[in-house]
Order: sequence, then C-alpha cells, then structure tokens
Amino acid sequence: MRDESVYQQPGASLRGASQIDSSQAHYANQVAQLQQEVNKTLDVRHKRYFEAFDKIEQRLAKLEAPRDQQALQTALKSQAAQQQATEQLYAPLRSDTKPLIDLAAFARRLLNPDDLGHAVTKEVRDSARRALGMPEVREYDL
Repeated sequence: MRDESVYQQPGASLRGASQIDSSQAHYANQVAQLQQEVNKTLDVRHKRYFEAFDKIEQRLAKLEAPRDQQALQTALKSQAAQQQATEQLYAPLRSDTKPLIDLAAFARRLLNPDDLGHAVTKEVRDSARRALGMPEVREYDL
C-alpha cells in the first residue's frame, strides 16, 4: 500500500501547519494565564505567610521583653550586692588603731591550735584570752 499523505497538495500542508500554530498559540495563552493565576495565588500565600511570621515575631518579642527585663533586674541586683560587699564596712582606721588590730590578730593566733596554740604554754594562752576579753578555760583533773 502506498502512503497517500506524501502526495497531498502543497496548500493542504500549509493549512495544517497554520492550524497547528493556532492551537499551539491557544495552549501557550492558556499556559500563560495559568502561570499568572499560580503566581497571584503564590503571592497571596507568601503575603499571608509573611504576615503570620510578623505576628509570631511580635508575640515572641512581647514574651521575651519581660524575661529580658527580669534578667536585667537580676543583673542589676547582683551588681549592687557585689558593690555593697566590696565597700568598706567600717570607717577608715586611725593610724594608732592598726597596731591594736595586729596585736588582737596575734592573740587569736596564739589561741588557735592549728597555728601557734600548741607552741605556747597554758599561761600564754590564758593571757591571750584575757587580752581579747574571753573567759578563762578551767582545767579538770581526770
């Protein structure tokens, strides 16, 4: 059998080509319209997502604000406590009171068994107690 389509008239093939071109143009227009609709839908969805994201960020900022304020207050309180701890609790000493404080510290060292307490006699320890205003220790015979 012979293929008759090979022997068609020259004008017939042009008509078929123009029909194909018009249908392709029609489909291309439909595709372009669908793309525009999809883009509009996506733009609307993106806008909604960004609005929702902004709302979430605002809520988060509202939640974090009290926590940040509380952390700041805690930091300020700790700084104030540190400053109070480092401040001088007593008035500055006169020049003649320094040796008295040193002597009191030496008397306490004489009473401390881990320091000089075992190196001195009972009489020296009793004298140190009297100098510090502490009561004497009574010995018991066992």
